[in-house]
Amino acid sequence: MIALDDLKCTFDSNGFCKWSNVKEEDIFDWSSAKQTPSQGTGPLNDHTTGRGYFAYIEASRPRQRGDTAKLISPPVNNEQGCLLFWYHMKGSSIGKMGVYINEKNVLQVQGQQGTSWKLAKIDTSQYQPTHNGYRFTIEATVGFNVYSDIAIDDVTFQDKPCSNIADSIVTKTKVPPNCREISPYCKHAQREQHCRESTAYRSLCCRTCAAFV
Repeated sequence: MIALDDLKCTFDSNGFCKWSNVKEEDIFDWSSAKQTPSQGTGPLNDHTTGRGYFAYIEASRPRQRGDTAKLISPPVNNEQGCLLFWYHMKGSSIGKMGVYINEKNVLQVQGQQGTSWKLAKIDTSQYQPTHNGYRFTIEATVGFNVYSDIAIDDVTFQDKPCSNIADSIVTKTKVPPNCREISPYCKHAQREQHCRESTAYRSLCCRTCAAFV
């Protein structure tokens, strides 16, 4: 049985913890960064603190439509558990993201999913591990142009069914350290839009913007 922390990863060490890029069965690799280089796609901040790293696929050239990148977990032997992670799929030509337990597809998300991080839960109770255990694979597929970056963050594994894990337990308010919000502009009617579009506003209204980015 693996230690639960073996699957945990915030990507804040600018790496993939005990997860790894698949070497031969895909076209390119996942990367990690604090922000994607392409505008109009990808998250503005990581999910953990708003200032750290996340894992993502970069859809710019030389990538082509349909190219895939796979990130694979260490072996898992737990008969019961729940894989949780946050994903971000913003862009006018987002492709798709799939999660697999060994070769079986257990989650498929396709197309743009808005500007905020979304929570994924994968229940393993119906999958019996073999003597070698099983592995999770997170696969991202490039869409039809550069506006198709897909990101993930805050991967965890809990040894209980997903139905026993409330979203409120894993949802974090990403208030940056040393946040001091005192400006009346943080109550602006268009504060959500300003949070998403303005770095200066996010810094000024760090506590307010934590709810939106």
